[in-house]
Amino acid sequence: MSGLIAKKPTDLYDLAVNSYGLDMQMMVCIEEFSELMKEFSKYQRIVKCSNGHGVPKNLQELKEEIVDATIMIEQMKNIFFKEQLEFEEIKLSKLTRLADRLGVSYEPGQISPDGYNPNSSI
Repeated sequence: MSGLIAKKPTDLYDLAVNSYGLDMQMMVCIEEFSELMKEFSKYQRIVKCSNGHGVPKNLQELKEEIVDATIMIEQMKNIFFKEQLEFEEIKLSKLTRLADRLGVSYEPGQISPDGYNPNSSI
């Protein structure tokens, strides 16, 4: 341990890129998404083979891969979106398009960082 203290996830993300390089972190991102895809595939196979009645044994592994992939997405977001507003504008556009496809209005109001909207009527 170097004695440094990371107080925010972004501190760790910056340190990872500075330590390993952008190319390596992008490769790790690809690897984490590959592992997530594998766990989704296992999950679906177990559910389909049991006619929807089986409890997938890989649920914990699936959850862990979702977290790993989320951490890498946050790291990529930290690298490629220096302005949070740009990210939020693109995200709003994508969510609005999804709402249109679902036939609902999307009025985000107050959205927490995790995307939860306490004012949602859905």
